[in-house]
Amino acid sequence: MLIRFVLDSKGRKRKVMLSYRACLDLIEKAEELNCLKAYDKAKSKKPKFSNAEEVFRRIGIKANK
Repeated sequence: MLIRFVLDSKGRKRKVMLSYRACLDLIEKAEELNCLKAYDKAKSKKPKFSNAEEVFRRIGIKANK
């Protein structure tokens, strides 16, 4: 993975240059992290259940009895 830093006149890191592959890897890891955060958030909430008749009524389908 090729990573280069661009320094200012005082030697402080100001910019970074990545290889194309390194950039794609970082994007992939960021997307995976977002998915994991969304999963953790969803799992932390108490599930809400509805009975089938109520769901069918809400979406406009007649339930067979």
